[in-house]
Amino acid sequence: MYVTPSGPQSIGGVIDDAIRLYRQSYSRCWLLALLPAVGFGIWQIAETHYVPASAASFPYSRAAEAEIVKHPLPGAMLAYMAIIALLALSLQGAVAARQAAVARGDDSFTFGRALATAFLRLPTLILSGILLYLAMAGMFIAVAIVVFVPVGMLHATHLLARPGPAAMACVVVAVFLAILALVGRLQLFIAAIYIDREGPLASLKSSWRLTRGHWWRATAILATAMIMLMVLYLAVTVLAYLSGYLTHYGPIHRFLIAPLLLMVTYTVIYPLGSAIWVAMYNDFKLRREGGDLAARVGALNSA
Repeated sequence: MYVTPSGPQSIGGVIDDAIRLYRQSYSRCWLLALLPAVGFGIWQIAETHYVPASAASFPYSRAAEAEIVKHPLPGAMLAYMAIIALLALSLQGAVAARQAAVARGDDSFTFGRALATAFLRLPTLILSGILLYLAMAGMFIAVAIVVFVPVGMLHATHLLARPGPAAMACVVVAVFLAILALVGRLQLFIAAIYIDREGPLASLKSSWRLTRGHWWRATAILATAMIMLMVLYLAVTVLAYLSGYLTHYGPIHRFLIAPLLLMVTYTVIYPLGSAIWVAMYNDFKLRREGGDLAARVGALNSA
């Protein structure tokens, strides 16, 4: 039986807690993950219908690439993919909300409530995503200005012969580090939207507050989880290509085996990703609440 940790944990402890929550809650969450999985399966069938060479593009083949370029997907299919991807992210947030309910022992958060949450919180997710991308764009502009101004001054004083390549190299490195730090601080906003039902700006502020002083830790947990998920995904990918090789990428593989593997993979893996969100969110809330409590006690003692 799953028991919510009573205090902050190590990075490995957070991952272990997420796995235990995943195992405990999977029976209540798999159907929520299956819905977008079916959508992605339909997408893959349509893709192989419009662009047959896409099913046999591994290993890399210039002939397959040339065939793909000759048969672009219609705009309707691209729009369908964008909608499915957005709904999948919202449904994953609903999975996280249901897993959080399991963690606190709340049996009233049913499948119907979780599904309603996925659609009702979708506008908030979209607005938060827009704010996040605006913040990333602002970060890019600020870093570019900070880098280009001194480079331009060095060039004007004849201390730098080739300002263009030097400036671009500095901007690429600086922007990468800045955006990594920003995303590390704001990565818990989806959990705040779906678990605590916070608004677009409030969710970003909550993530910023919870990760203050711990963004390296948050990034390390997320990187560890992504590596773990990627290993699972690559294992299934190899299995998919093996089945394609054995069937010569025929209709059975393109329209049956590959879509089924995709749907099963999504249904199994994505609840684990949302469990990691929940475990991280709970851990950082415990850390922040403990820090706030210690600060209040210190203020009372000094008074």
